[in-house]
Amino acid sequence: MKKYLVFAIVALCVTITGVILAQPPSRNIVMQVEAANLSNGPASVTYLRKHIGDWPSSLFNTQPLERRMRALLGPEYSRFIQNMGTSSPLAEDHGILYTSGNAPHQGGMEGAVLLIDDRQNRIEAIILHDGKSVRAWAEGNRAIIIPPAAQTILQNWPQDALARAVGKLSPKNSR
Repeated sequence: MKKYLVFAIVALCVTITGVILAQPPSRNIVMQVEAANLSNGPASVTYLRKHIGDWPSSLFNTQPLERRMRALLGPEYSRFIQNMGTSSPLAEDHGILYTSGNAPHQGGMEGAVLLIDDRQNRIEAIILHDGKSVRAWAEGNRAIIIPPAAQTILQNWPQDALARAVGKLSPKNSR
């Protein structure tokens, strides 16, 4: 009788252990993993390289780009997305990924440029508002050197406002 009782207890313990191990990780474990990932810096945007030539509207819903753009731009994220309403495909120049756009029927008045340095894992956004106001945001406040093809896009923007906005970003850590 003792042998059967011990056998039943062991079988029960093995069954319970198997059930516990088969359960999805608890929210606490998931949060610890997410925190560990954040401590190593933001999630990589290198996946965007395989999307060169794609329209950015489909990319702004991908992660981690959307999450990082929202964190970077805060309440200006919706203006950025609106200003990318009529946009160019994601392109690459001198190692920097970029795209630009205008709010529909507002070319020259409402625009946006996105720069992505996937090797440094950084993004930068520049917004033109009312044809005269320019603001720029960069992760870590470190500017990304604007490649020639993107400079061509920006040459129609008000140059003084553009210089002031981009000049507020730190050039010493730029690439």
